[in-house]
Amino acid sequence: MTPKQKKIMKQEALEDLKKSLEQNYPMGVPRPEIGKATGGVLHPRTQSNRDCMGCGIDERFKNGKIIVYTIPGVLKHVANRMA
Repeated sequence: MTPKQKKIMKQEALEDLKKSLEQNYPMGVPRPEIGKATGGVLHPRTQSNRDCMGCGIDERFKNGKIIVYTIPGVLKHVANRMA
């Protein structure tokens, strides 16, 4: 697979993820749902640990006791973690 093909596949995967997140989580993705929302790419417990270490998803807010990640933040984080 050429680098150009990999780049195209990455863009398509991110576009599909964006559509899915916007449809199912219009206000943001709650941390307990991050695994389901990303198809298992991210895990809630791992995201909690990364947030504590300062290397988690930057764009987040708190709604009561639940951490909610913004859609652009999730997409940016997944894109940075893709090889």
